[in-house]
Order: sequence, then C-alpha cells, then structure tokens
Amino acid sequence: MKRKSSPVLIGVFFILIGGSFLYLLALSKMIEAYQMQSWRPVPADLISAELTSYLHTDEDGHSTTMYKVKMRYRYVIDGNPYIGSRVNVDNFSSSDRDEHADRLSNIERLAARENLRVWVNPDDPIESVFDRTISWSRIIAISLFSCVFISVGVFIIRFSKKAESEEDEEGARLFSEIVSSASTENKLDSKEIYSTAKGNIRLWKYASIISFFFFLTFSVGLIGSNLVGTIVAILFFIPPFIISYVYWKKRVEWNYFKDVPLVLSPYPGVIGGEVKGHLIIPKEFHPSDKYNISLNCTQTETQKSHNKTSIRSHLIYENSISPVAKEHEQGSFLEFEFYVPADKPSTARGDNAITWSIEVKSKLKTINLKRSYDIPVFRTAKSQSVKDELKSKPLSKSEKRRIEQKVSFQRSSNDNQMSKSETKSTNRKADIKDIPEELTFHTPKLAAGLLLTLMGLAFFLIGVTLFAVKGEIFGLFFALVSSVFLGFGIYIWGKNCKVKVTPNCIEVDQYLFSKLIKKHRYRAQEISSIKPIVIHSSSQAGKAVRNTYGLSLYIRNGESVDLGGNFKSKKNAIYMIEQIEQVLHRE
Repeated sequence: MKRKSSPVLIGVFFILIGGSFLYLLALSKMIEAYQMQSWRPVPADLISAELTSYLHTDEDGHSTTMYKVKMRYRYVIDGNPYIGSRVNVDNFSSSDRDEHADRLSNIERLAARENLRVWVNPDDPIESVFDRTISWSRIIAISLFSCVFISVGVFIIRFSKKAESEEDEEGARLFSEIVSSASTENKLDSKEIYSTAKGNIRLWKYASIISFFFFLTFSVGLIGSNLVGTIVAILFFIPPFIISYVYWKKRVEWNYFKDVPLVLSPYPGVIGGEVKGHLIIPKEFHPSDKYNISLNCTQTETQKSHNKTSIRSHLIYENSISPVAKEHEQGSFLEFEFYVPADKPSTARGDNAITWSIEVKSKLKTINLKRSYDIPVFRTAKSQSVKDELKSKPLSKSEKRRIEQKVSFQRSSNDNQMSKSETKSTNRKADIKDIPEELTFHTPKLAAGLLLTLMGLAFFLIGVTLFAVKGEIFGLFFALVSSVFLGFGIYIWGKNCKVKVTPNCIEVDQYLFSKLIKKHRYRAQEISSIKPIVIHSSSQAGKAVRNTYGLSLYIRNGESVDLGGNFKSKKNAIYMIEQIEQVLHRE
C-alpha cells in the first residue's frame, strides 16, 4: 500500500526551519563570540553613531517600530588605518528603544572621554567589533523558539508514520472486511479493541515539551527586567505546568492499569441494532466502585479552500449507562449494551468522517480509570429501518401523547352510536388506538424563528442608531441587511399549518400567525409520499447535535408542501406519518 508522504515532508520542513533558526541566530553567534575572545583591544576614534528606526509590518497588517544602533569608527593597526561599523556580535534590531538608546549613550560617553576601544581580529585586521559580548537571554530565547519548530517536526513525523501504519493497514482491512460483509447475513465474531490511551499519552508528552519550549521563550526575556516583567514571566510557566500535570496523571493511570481491552460482540456494532460487549478492569474488585459507560458518535467535517483547511467536529449522538461491576477472577467485570437508532450514520472516513466510540469513566478507591475506544458501527443486513424500529420498539403511551400534544393532534368519528363520554374524549388530544375516520392536527410555530427574529431586530436597531446618531452610511446598510434576517425570522416564527386528513384526501391550510396565506387540497392518488425532514439543528458545548424534524408532503407533479412539525426524532416523525397514511388510505 502506498504511504502518504506529505506529513513527513511537513515534519522535515519544520525541522529545517527550526534548525536554520538555531544555527543562524544562535549557534553561529555563539561560535563567533567564542572566536572573538582571542581578538585584541585597539583604541578607536568615533566617526558617527546614531539610533535608527524603521517600521515593520507583519502579515496581518500590524506595524511595529524597530530600533538599531549604527556606528562608524576608525582604528589603526601596524600603521594602516581601518574603518569599522560592527556594533556587537548579534547586531539585532528590536522594538525596545530604551535598550538601544542606552547602548548609543554608552558609545558617545566613551568617545567623549577618548576611551573608545574596539576588538580586532589579529589574523584579519579588517574584522572588528565594538562589543564582543552576546545577550545570553536572547540566545536562549531563540534556541527555545527553534526547539519548538524542531519538536513539532519530530512530532509530525513520528505520529504520521505510526498513524499511517495503523490506519492504512488496520483501517483498510477493517473497512474492506466489514463493508464487504455488511450486506450478508453472516454474524461476525467478537473482537478485542484497544483504547487510544497510549497514543494520547504520547500526544500529551509532546504537548508538554513543546509548551515548555514555547512559553519559556517568552519568559527568558522578561525575567529580571522589572517586577511586572518577572511576574508575567512566572505566569508563563502555568500553561506548561498544567499540561505536564495532565501528562503525568495519564502516565500514572496507564502504568497502573496498562492495557484494558474491550470486547465488542457482535463485531462490528450495528446501526438499527446493538452495540454490546464487556471489559475487565484488571484490579481488585470493590463493591463501592462506580462506572459510567457512554456510546458517542462524532462527525468531523474537513473543508479545504485554497491554502486553508478548516476542521469542525461535533457530537451527533450520545447515550450513557451506569453498569454495576461484577466480581471476576481477573478484577471487575463490566457489561454494556446500547441500541443504536436506525437513523444514525455508519462509521466513515474522509472529509466527512463519522467516529463511534465507547468511553469508560470510573470513580475507584485507588486510581480512577478513563479510557476511550474507537469502534466500528455499520449498517448491515441485520440493521432495522426506522419503520422496523417502530414495530420492534414502539413508542410508549407517554411518547405518543407528547407528540399528539405538540401538534394538537385530534381524531373524530361519524359513528352514530358513540356515547357522550366517547364524544367528549374525541374533543381532547387523543391517543389513537384504531384507525379514525378523520385526523386533524395543528403544527406549531418554530421557536427557533423567534431567536432569529430577536437577533435581526437587535442588529436592525444597532444599524438605525448608528445612522441616526452618527450619520454613518454603514449603519443604514447594516440595518437593511438586518431587516432581511428580521423578515426571515418572523416568517419562520409565525409559519404554522392546520392539516385535515380524511380517507383519500389531505387538506393543508398554511398560516402566518393567525392569517391564512394559502390552502391546499390533494387526493390520495396525487400524493407521491410524505417524508420527514430536518427543520432545525441545535447544539451546546459538550452535548450532541439535536435535530428537530418536520413533515413534507410530496406531490406527483413535482410540488412539495411543508406541513411543519416539531418532532424530536426521526422515529417520532415516522410515527406521525404512519398515522396520517392509515387515515388517508382507509377503505
């Protein structure tokens, strides 16, 4: 199999950059300073000395004034006059004006006292320097900064090679083996899966090394400068200390438990089926120990545009249990079993990667265990569809009642023999147990539209205020753009539908708040299908993305009508569709 070489090349590039910095700006200066120790002092006359400055602009357009001392002096060796201009060994420019001003003052003071001396190379008198000392704080800072690049390069090369060997060999084998068997009825054997703990320890190790070099680079130049600078330099040690502490904790946990393999059975996990297995914690069993096992699904989107690559990850499903450990001859025995909803995605790689994982956390009497296992979960021949799921795992009465309440769900009957109590029950939001003669429901306004409306209104008012108070044309433009969002938010917030379903007919009245804006009426033979659609997605930090589903009516002539809805899952939306279709196709 062909290996990817780009990460290795990137790593080599970082090492070359770091090595170049280290040699050109640190090692070469140290070698020069060492060689200058054999140079001899010679009296000199100052020709000129000045503090020069220039404006340096970085890639982001930020400008900084840089300062540097320039001087010219004359000295005589063996009767021959020479002109020199080198001030010091490193000859750096910097933004510290005071440092260079002090150097200039020292030069002028020595020249005024006729005590100016320069250091001259006895083997080549044309080489001379005013100050042969070097700034050790600057050399150390540059060395540390160079080590950041070198460490990053080593990290990329080492981990890319390991990732390629593991991912290309094991990953390709896994995908070819599982995907090829996904359409068969063969049940795959159980398999041991190892956690990502060891790899994470290496990551934290390199992170602590790199952070130490990075933050120490800034600390070296600040320590001893003044009280505030010294305090800031000490504060710079906090991030690498925290990272190093996390690395130490993970290392201690690994040394205590070592590998804790997870057995997945059956293998792989099944979409619309089960993810189940067990693991053994190889330490003494204690009844008071507590465990939490969670099944998570993460989507990672990679977008490449020109020279930029953006990666965004979010949790799309999570479920957790707190199993009770059982005593085992090797330690504590933990079993887990999850049902994976039929509408969830399979494990996938690439720019739209899907990763399923089992996370184990514990509170133990000794050292707490925390492990994460990446597991394969696929749609196979044994996978249930959402409709199959409704049959095997039907909604509870309370779930049905919540759906019916959300959409103001009602039924009516033309049975002339209904009792008064039965008549009253049809006026309430009912739990459908048989096929009614008529079904009416009112889908609510979408609350997400209110948030968009408030945001649009706030930005609109800001724009109007800028234009009215300061006369800013930008404020008027801002208000006009915000009015588009405001109008769109009002439309989403106010849109709702009243739907009436009878045998062979659906009537849909679309409203904006309480105003009727359009009426639709379709016969059963005109309808192609009714499908669930995602109408809103929301997420909070650390929590799974939450999709809200609605219903869409598709007509054979290509039209579609949004029926609205506010269903928390695709399964709930399918349940509602089944209720509609039962009445629509009733004989």
